[in-house]
Amino acid sequence: MIRRLAAYLGDNRKYVAYCFFLVTGEVVCELLMPLLMARIIDVGIPANDIWYIARIGVLMVVLGVIAIGLGVTNMRFSAY
Repeated sequence: MIRRLAAYLGDNRKYVAYCFFLVTGEVVCELLMPLLMARIIDVGIPANDIWYIARIGVLMVVLGVIAIGLGVTNMRFSAY
């Protein structure tokens, strides 16, 4: 089946590889968010550490922006 698919890809193989890595990066960023939220709940709130909560919150925002960027770039490459 992969050989059949590879025959249709032709010159677009590099775009398929880019999309694979971009989707993987986007998924990793999105899967880290619940883990970070759990750390805020398990570590930051019981310790009443506002700076820890703020740092993790900023990290979550950065990961969200990275995930959006990867998703948009993936859509751009998949349009070729």
